Amino acid sequence: MANEIKTEVFMKQVERLVDEWVKDMGSTLVKLEETAVELANLELIESPSADDKKQMEKLKKDLPGFRQKIEEINLGFKVSMMGITDPIQAEPQDLTKKLPSWVKEIIKKKGVRLTKHATVTPDIGFDLKSKRIKSFGITVKW
Repeated sequence: MANEIKTEVFMKQVERLVDEWVKDMGSTLVKLEETAVELANLELIESPSADDKKQMEKLKKDLPGFRQKIEEINLGFKVSMMGITDPIQAEPQDLTKKLPSWVKEIIKKKGVRLTKHATVTPDIGFDLKSKRIKSFGITVKW
């Protein structure tokens, strides 16, 4: 019962955040579209007047501001999503399970290249019975 309530509260929080994101993003995208359409219409004029040229320059300067506004909205949404806690606790997954065995072998033998001359090779000792790491080391080769 408690898990159901926590899940319901979580779902409502996510729904509220998505609604806020859609509202903010929608109005910004509408303004961006209006600006882009107006700019495109002005660029279609064969011999634009001085006022048209000024308006085109103004619109071209406004376009990067929309990109920044969209990035701010997305970042705000991401931060807000990180602020709420998911009541469903998933088990931690082994990230290397998704790697093919041949990739694991290459990493064991040659390591992972960081730069043109630097390579990192992991050295992990694992106890299969207790499912614990016995030792962990990293070798950096130049």
